[in-house]
Amino acid sequence: MPNTPEEFQSRRGTALATFAQFGTYSALINLGGLRLTGLYSPSWPGAAGSITFRSAWDASGTGFPVVSEAGALYRITPFGSGTYYEITVGSMLHSAQYVRLEVGTAGTAPGAAGGTIVLVGEA
Repeated sequence: MPNTPEEFQSRRGTALATFAQFGTYSALINLGGLRLTGLYSPSWPGAAGSITFRSAWDASGTGFPVVSEAGALYRITPFGSGTYYEITVGSMLHSAQYVRLEVGTAGTAPGAAGGTIVLVGEA
C-alpha cells in the first residue's frame, strides 16, 4: 500500500518506510519522483546491520533487488539507529516509482515492535 499524504511530503523530500512487527520488508513506499539522498532512524533498528533495497514499477509484490551496473547488490552497511546515512544523488533509485527496504541482512534483525526509517531526497 503506498504511503499516505501525511507520510510523503514532497516539498520536504521525505518518505517513511514502516516495518510491521518482526517484518523483514518495509511497507511499499511510493517515491513519486523523489531521488534518494539519505536515510535515518532515530530509534530503530536497535542493533546495527545492513539494509538492502527492492524496486518495483507497480504497487504489487516485493519488487526486485536493486543492484549496480556491475551487478553488486546495493547495501547500506552498517545501518543502525541514531545515524544519518548519505546516498550519492543519482547513484540509485532515481527512476523507480516504488521501493521497499529490507532488513534482516548482515545482522539487522527485524524488531519485535516494528519500526520506521525516514527516507530523505530531492523532489
